[in-house]
Amino acid sequence: MRVMTFEGSVASMGRAFGESCRNDIWALYQARVANAIEQVRTHGGGRVVTEASVLDVARRSVPWLARSFPRVFQELEGIAQGAGLSTEQAWALNNLTDLRDVLAYRAPDEGGCSAFVVPAPASASGGVLLGQTWDLATDNMPYVLVVDRRPDDAPRTLSMTLVGCLSLIGLNSEGLAIGTTNLRTTDARPGLGYLDLIHQSLAQSTVEAAAGVIEGGPRAAAHFYYLADQDDRTALVECTATRSRRLSAARLEAPEVHCNHVLCDTLSSLEAETPPGSSRARQARLSALLLGARAKNERGVSVEDLKSALSDHDGGPDAICRHDINGISSNASVIMEPKSRRLHAVQGPACAGRWIQVTI
Repeated sequence: MRVMTFEGSVASMGRAFGESCRNDIWALYQARVANAIEQVRTHGGGRVVTEASVLDVARRSVPWLARSFPRVFQELEGIAQGAGLSTEQAWALNNLTDLRDVLAYRAPDEGGCSAFVVPAPASASGGVLLGQTWDLATDNMPYVLVVDRRPDDAPRTLSMTLVGCLSLIGLNSEGLAIGTTNLRTTDARPGLGYLDLIHQSLAQSTVEAAAGVIEGGPRAAAHFYYLADQDDRTALVECTATRSRRLSAARLEAPEVHCNHVLCDTLSSLEAETPPGSSRARQARLSALLLGARAKNERGVSVEDLKSALSDHDGGPDAICRHDINGISSNASVIMEPKSRRLHAVQGPACAGRWIQVTI
């Protein structure tokens, strides 16, 4: 897995990122727009949309970003300038799932990420461990990388993301970590994209401040966000575009798992349809694996236990670790240790790739 480092102002970091990955960014943009169009056709009742339709959602969303998070907007604009994209194209590249959900919110039965939070009392490291698989179209896999951002006016960050993209799953030099899984609800709309929110959250120092970013913004679509910091505080937040709820206390005692269906009763009325069976299967399997690891080891769940769980193939097409099933793969997996500012990442399915470790 590539690790790229950028430093300086947010605008200059963005331009450098765009310039250095220009060809890959264009290739990924074309693949993601094609994916959005096909998803709408397949899961939107045969509705026909074009690239112009996709960019119209982006055009109506970018002003929210410029007003709400000027620094994030400047970095995205820099990426666009460096890569030769319009700002709307760069936003569309970054926020694919939100675009899809605005255009057609019905969920396919395949795909989806599996996330976990192991609290300090259940962790072999003595600190919170958190992370996930990142599952989406297999053609995204070649463009996965880790970006080390060193801005001159904010915390340093490490994130697993894609070429030309803001932070997706990552942590910062303040010991704050965040990740996300996708949900599907009927209130999706133009607004702040999930990468906009995550990138802004990683400019914060505490879980409470970062959760406030997530909860307070005019969100475009639904996601689950999980956060933890160096002091072992956690936040598990389910969001639709218009509502948000916390799922747990600030300090957990046992491992928590979240996949791609709504768990909060007060939000379930907005869920697009009956949750896909894959999500429920992965939720049950990952929960069982983590509880089993906790029971077998009095020291608690270890990073190696998590790597094994993220490599699990039980359930076939509904497995945690997936290999190009209906065009969907586990394109990467991440494990984060906020207390030690350490990020473990693998490109491709966790069972087959080479894990790397990067530390701030």
